[in-house]
Amino acid sequence: QRKCDAGEIYRKHDNFRDYISTERYPRSVLKFKTDKQRSCLHATQKPVALLEYLIRTYTDEGDIVLDFAMGSGSTAVACRNTGRRFVGVEIDREIFQTALNRITHG
Repeated sequence: QRKCDAGEIYRKHDNFRDYISTERYPRSVLKFKTDKQRSCLHATQKPVALLEYLIRTYTDEGDIVLDFAMGSGSTAVACRNTGRRFVGVEIDREIFQTALNRITHG
């Protein structure tokens, strides 16, 4: 019979410390206008202002932000606007090209 081992990730570790800090948490509902009125580049396009807020709140200038589903490139634009570096992944070549054009040409 095989021994069931949950592995290193799910085992209880004694060396973990709790991190309890809520100073950066939003205190109320955040409202941002959609960017789709100006240009609808992707079905799930996020407002750049929202992404800029999140990036400024949870990262420091010069940090790298990773977006595994970059779509129209809103996160990349927000990173450029806030002084962060960006790595993005997009499986659809056509959407990736749209994002690349948006990021490089404004």
